Formats: sequence, structure tokens, C-alpha cells
Amino acid sequence: MREYLAQYPRARHFDVARIVIDQAVRLGVAQADFTGLPAKWQPINDYGAKVQAHVIDKY
Repeated sequence: MREYLAQYPRARHFDVARIVIDQAVRLGVAQADFTGLPAKWQPINDYGAKVQAHVIDKY
């Protein structure tokens, strides 16, 4: 995500990340979602923006 967002202006990072994540959720599911444990916050740009999501591993 970090490399993908680097090609967009900082003001668009939130919108672009939201679109990408919404589409990814439609394509698959993270097995870790079924554990009931929250995902770790991970940075997605160099300005401090973070996302909390499990890695999609089942399509």
C-alpha cells in the first residue's frame, strides 16, 4: 500500500486507500478475522497514516 500511495498526492491518500481496501475486501477474506483478535495498526505512508486490517489470505 505504501508504494502504491506514493504515486498520489498526500491529500488523496485516504480516499485512494479506502477504495483499494474496499475492493480487496470484496475479493477475499482474512482467516485471522475469524480469530476475534484485532489486527495490528500498520503504517501506509510516510506521514503517519495507518490502517488496521488483517492480510487477505483466502480468495
